[in-house]
Amino acid sequence: MGVNRNRLTPLAAILALSLLLGLSAAEAKPAGQKVTDIVRNATGFFSGQCRFEAHRIAMLEGGEAANGQVGYSFEVKRATVGQKFLLGPPDPRIDDFDIAFYESLGDPLDPLKMPERMIFDDARGSSTIERGRVPRDLPVAIVCLFIAEHPVTFTYVTGPEANLTTVLYP
Repeated sequence: MGVNRNRLTPLAAILALSLLLGLSAAEAKPAGQKVTDIVRNATGFFSGQCRFEAHRIAMLEGGEAANGQVGYSFEVKRATVGQKFLLGPPDPRIDDFDIAFYESLGDPLDPLKMPERMIFDDARGSSTIERGRVPRDLPVAIVCLFIAEHPVTFTYVTGPEANLTTVLYP
């Protein structure tokens, strides 16, 4: 009994088409990113601004164990560049986070040398929700707890959900 190649060709074409359609539907959805974690200590009480460098240097010197102590850093998904983002605490009336995007955490041999960065903080003080667009060529995000007297959870979200504040405050 031989294989009927005439019957396999249409079947293979249908299978290939269904795979292709499935991939194009997945590509049509914008990729998003959601990060929820905690920062234990605020850095803005005495300085009047978030001290991103405190976290950056702590990460260079202490490694991953420093993450969450005086800031929190994570890798930004490349597919989210240019998308809107939101960052906020569970209670925007009392807690305030800022965010900076960096080209890297810096050089461990020269931790005081500042890598290129872009900071988002609501200087107007009207909102503790940071929003903007994920910048290009700055793949490391550092979340800084500006003012709080206790550890605070944050949520960072990009993509279609970044248009809805209900993602932060359901």
